[in-house]
Amino acid sequence: MADFNFSPLVIERALETIKMTLKERGLSYTDVAERFQVSLNTVKRMLNGDDISLQRLLSLAEMCDLDVATLLRSATSGHAPHQYFTDEQDEAFAEHPDLMVLFSALRYQQNTPEQVAREQGWNPATLYQKLRQLENIGLIALEPENRFRFLVHGPLGFRPHSRVLRQQARDYFKRAEDALIRGEKPKDMMIILKPLRLPPGVYAQLSEELKRIIDKYAEASELMFHAEHKMPEYQVTIVGQPLNEVHSFDNQ
Repeated sequence: MADFNFSPLVIERALETIKMTLKERGLSYTDVAERFQVSLNTVKRMLNGDDISLQRLLSLAEMCDLDVATLLRSATSGHAPHQYFTDEQDEAFAEHPDLMVLFSALRYQQNTPEQVAREQGWNPATLYQKLRQLENIGLIALEPENRFRFLVHGPLGFRPHSRVLRQQARDYFKRAEDALIRGEKPKDMMIILKPLRLPPGVYAQLSEELKRIIDKYAEASELMFHAEHKMPEYQVTIVGQPLNEVHSFDNQ
């Protein structure tokens, strides 16, 4: 068992950060095996269990140029610092959605460029062009034979003013509207319409409670993501707004 007093969840978070950093630096499990002079299977167990020794965790952090105190403090506190796509990257994704498909498949699904090209029906020249576009906007550094390393770190998201977010929001609301008009919805779609008559303070409390619930499951989503990259994705959008006098509750 681990020879230091951290919960399995903290160790899991620290190891996920290490695995992400190894990938970003272009280091494979084979490189780790050579560094530790152990078998590949031992490395896999070491990076996917909660019984790693402190010395090995220190060595892994050193290999990734990570400060172990900062690593464990971040793992203990919860989320790693979030990073945001730049305006240039957001604009590129909005104008060329296939670039976001490619980047998401490479980073989050851990597919190879060739796997993405086969799934999307791209020829080698098209794939190279798109990889070069990702490089031009600062997301990857392209190397020979379509090898690459990521230039971005940590959880990534879009800023509130993002064009991509606005496009996605229009799509999500259109789907919900279509489901309401048809009177039927996919079994996994959740739609809750609930008019409420509440004092402003209670409404504010409701908003805060809903935010805490969503934040809790968002954290769980981030922690579980690396364990299963093919996990289903869901979009949760909550909207609350005051109703004007025309739509008063007396008309119900």
